[in-house]
Formats: sequence, structure tokens, C-alpha cells
Amino acid sequence: MTALTLLFDEENPCWDHESLALAGEDAEGLEELLRLGLAKGIEGTGAILTEKGMEERARLAVDMGIPASPYEVKDPSRSLWRTKVQHLIDRAFLGRWGLKEFSVGESLPVVPYLQGEDLYRLDGDSFRFSWEESPLVRSFCDRFNRWGVAAREFPAPGDAKLTEWIKETGCPTGSVEVDVLLRSGYDFDHYRTMETRPTDRFKLQNADRLFCFKPGNTEDVLTQIGHIHLFMLGQRRVYIPGWSDFDSADQENWTMILLIADDERELDGLQARLAPWERPLIEPANPLFILGTSLEKLREVKEPKETIYDWFCDDLRHIARPDR
Repeated sequence: MTALTLLFDEENPCWDHESLALAGEDAEGLEELLRLGLAKGIEGTGAILTEKGMEERARLAVDMGIPASPYEVKDPSRSLWRTKVQHLIDRAFLGRWGLKEFSVGESLPVVPYLQGEDLYRLDGDSFRFSWEESPLVRSFCDRFNRWGVAAREFPAPGDAKLTEWIKETGCPTGSVEVDVLLRSGYDFDHYRTMETRPTDRFKLQNADRLFCFKPGNTEDVLTQIGHIHLFMLGQRRVYIPGWSDFDSADQENWTMILLIADDERELDGLQARLAPWERPLIEPANPLFILGTSLEKLREVKEPKETIYDWFCDDLRHIARPDR
């Protein structure tokens, strides 16, 4: 019961029988939490801790000497979806000898923060990203003009220089909230002694990164993709220039956006909408992969793949990729 109560936290505030089973916990224990008044059911989704449950969680954390900050449950349904996705992806491939580091609901900075037609243009069947044309983006690229492998011999600008530029230009800033973000390192022992840039604030050097989103309408999906473009622009020019796309051993670091539909039928429709725009979707931010899967497909996994690359090749739909 102690372990189950402590599973509830800021990133995973809502649980049901399926998510508990995926996490390797006794799903029947949830009924006991409900019976004791430590949790309450939310119609159409799982269960969250009650005030009494939060107090019990805090007490248990003190007894065990572990941190357990209080938190607010903002969207139980979305939180439950994120928890399930994290565990379903975790079991999709082994990642032996590597690292799989998940974060849920992580907010990543988007600078400049562009929206609507400043970000992309959609006119009927015609689509393109327009953010490259923004005067703010041009100013950004002029100021932070060292990128690619040649930038490795120079200090990275980092937060301090970026803040200076924001103050000078009055640039709007914002963020993109990623449902589930996976940082995947292939060979932990090989990379563990390699130094990374002190400006690697988001821990993306020497890691493949998978940005997972629950897709909404077409405009929402295009906005999410565009904001990842701009986030990665910051990585390539401000935080880890020279190291964002190739790691310390000069192996590729993959940047992937994974759109996760509820079922294969929904995914078919999403892929049909995006497929005609394969090149425009990724061209301003290459190298970038846009992939698709569904909860239905993830739930069907019986045997995990060996590596993230095997899973990428065999089980994910490739909506847009730079090498075709």
C-alpha cells in the first residue's frame, strides 16, 4: 500500500488498473485506496488522491526519507494518458546498456514564440512553415550565428546571452508542453565519462530525443511541430551548438516527434492529412523525423524490440523523414 500511495505524484497524479499493471504494480490495490478514502474515482478516467490520501502520502514520504512535494491535479484525463504512454513506450524496446529517461508534461522554451501565420501558412491543401521569414528569427540567427560542427571550438552562448538578446529586441517568449519526452542514450558506459557542454540545460547532448504528443486538430499538430522546430533552433544555436545533431563520438543524435493516436483508424486519418506535406513539415528544422503510432498498436506489443532503432524501423509509421 505504501508503494502504491507514493506512485501518485506531480507527473503521474492519476492511475487506473491498466496503468498500474503497466507499471508492474498490483492493480487491485487501487480498490483498497478507494475503500479507505485515500483516493477517489474520476468519471471516465482513473483515480486521484483525496486530501486524506495526500496527507498519508506526505507522512509516508517523511517516514521513508524521500521528497514528496504537494501538487495540484489540473487535467486527470490527460495525466492518465501520459502515464500510460510512458509505460507503453518503456516496454516497447529494451534499450539494453543504455538509458531511458522519461519526463511527463515538460515545458520547453520557444524563442521567438510565434503563432498563427507567423509560424506557418495553411491555405487549403497548401502548407509551409513561415517562421524562417520572421524578422525576429532573422535577428536571432544573426546574433547566434555559430552552429554546426564548426561551432564546437567556441563557447556556447547559453541563457545569459539569450536573455540579453530578448531584452534588446523585446522578443516574445513562450513554451511548448510535451506530453511525454524520452531522452534515450544507447551506450551508457561509453558516454558516462564524456564531458558535455555546461550550457546543456535540457540534457540533449549525447541523447536521441523523442517528443511525444497526443494529436488534436490539424492546426494544433502543426503548431506543436513548429514549436519543436523553434525549440531545436535554440539548441542548435544557443545551448549546444555543434552537438545537437551529432554526439561526442560523432554519432547521429536523432530528433523525433511521435504523434500518438488513440487507435489505428485515427492514425490513418492523421497520416493522410500530413503525408502530402512531408518535405515542408521537416525542411526548416532538418534533421527531424515525424512518426506516428497509436495506443492500440502499443498495447499489442508482446515482445520488446532490442533498441529504440529497431522499434523505430519496425513498429512506427514514418510520416516524414529527411532521408527519402
